[in-house]
Amino acid sequence: AAEFSQFFAQRILNSASLWNSILTDPSTTPAFHSMFSKHFTSLCNGITGLVTARPLEAGLVGMMSGKTIEQLPNHVHVLHKYVDKTLGLQETLRVK
Repeated sequence: AAEFSQFFAQRILNSASLWNSILTDPSTTPAFHSMFSKHFTSLCNGITGLVTARPLEAGLVGMMSGKTIEQLPNHVHVLHKYVDKTLGLQETLRVK
């Protein structure tokens, strides 16, 4: 059980694999892009609302959201150690 949990947590279900699926798998990427764009737009409108009464143009927010999503794969690697530790999958599999 210990060997299986180590193999599974390190090779199959880990932060890098999860993020890779979210960012590149055709079955998950559209939902992530939609969710990210929605929240990014809300964030931008909230910040803009603090400064001015005029919201940002939808095209500009869409372009910024797209560029952010495009660059995200270059930056999620810093999360892997934290996500793997927080998920605690290897320990969970070993116990159960």
